[in-house]
Amino acid sequence: MKKPHFFSVMILLLLNGCGGGDLTDIAEGGIGGTGITNGSISAFGSVYVNGRRYTTEDVSVFMNGKEVSLEQLRLGMMISLTHPINSDHAQRIEFTESVSGSITHIDLEQQHLTVALQQVNIDERTVFYPVEGLAGMAVGDVIRVSGLPIEDGIWLATRIDNSSDQDLVSIQGRVQHLNTETFEFHCGGLTVDYHLLNDLMPLKGQRLYLSGHLEKDRLIASQWQFIEPMNASLKNLRGHITRFVSPYDFDIAFQAASITSNTSFELGMSDDLYKGAEVISRGQMDNAGVFQISDLTFMGQSSQRTASGQTRLNVTLDAIDIEQRQLWSAGQLIQVPTTALFVDPHNPDAPFSFAQLRIGESLKIYGFIDLQMDMWIAERLQRTNGLGKITSQYSGSD
Repeated sequence: MKKPHFFSVMILLLLNGCGGGDLTDIAEGGIGGTGITNGSISAFGSVYVNGRRYTTEDVSVFMNGKEVSLEQLRLGMMISLTHPINSDHAQRIEFTESVSGSITHIDLEQQHLTVALQQVNIDERTVFYPVEGLAGMAVGDVIRVSGLPIEDGIWLATRIDNSSDQDLVSIQGRVQHLNTETFEFHCGGLTVDYHLLNDLMPLKGQRLYLSGHLEKDRLIASQWQFIEPMNASLKNLRGHITRFVSPYDFDIAFQAASITSNTSFELGMSDDLYKGAEVISRGQMDNAGVFQISDLTFMGQSSQRTASGQTRLNVTLDAIDIEQRQLWSAGQLIQVPTTALFVDPHNPDAPFSFAQLRIGESLKIYGFIDLQMDMWIAERLQRTNGLGKITSQYSGSD
């Protein structure tokens, strides 16, 4: 088995290297001088989304359409964050649940579960509360899921919470096969009956958040919320490629997108684009509603990196370089990009980010190998109890 070697020289930061600068720099423009970032919360101490820290003084927060306090946000939630152009101050944060309800099937081998007839995939970046991992869940448990759409009816969970609400059922998706005579449409593999919603006039292609109760494969909707389409303020987008024709004609999370002749790539190239690939992109919406990408980073396996979670380390920290975002344990160098997820299962509501790491503490680290730099890259850092020597697992090929 080939083992990565490491360098003692100053390491080029993963997201700040040659090829376009910081992934989350905000482009000029946008309606009313604002920008929108769509992504999951990766750390607290303010709030970190897609690798950038946003301050949150006087921010307005909405969950499923209702205004709530900032303290109700949780690690791993997929949010839409509005901020002024060229500013890291959050003005408005919106969170909409992806799917919720009782688990009807669990596949531990393939790492996915089924709820409300939606397939929910799990990976090493998924945050669970209060249990740790899919093995701690059971058929019949009621859960709330936040995640990234892979396609209609299939999600990659970024966070899963257990719920005590036994009547809870909700989905998010696009209106398809609309029949206004029978008050029905399809959404995420379900038939939605909306005859109880006198104020809903759905249109084909709209994205809606719907809640109600299930009758076999039918959702009898009792509440709804319109999910605003992405607009000219969009600057930063994380998601899976949900449609792919060519590098100049594809969708990210159902948003039309295209690379340009000047697009800068990190951890991959245009040939690595395909339906299902997970990316973080920076760019600008054009007049036709197509997101023109200036910078694109691959978040899953590509020609220049291994798949997420292929490296697993249990470490005790010997040294920390805050400026370079590097960790050392038993002579092992680990690079921590600004997109890394920070999890403290023993104190989930406390601020936790790179700045809170301390020499001597123990961590479980999941990540991947940058094949060009031959370097370990952390994607998830989770605090553990006690101290111990470094151990590693790498499931890649020679």
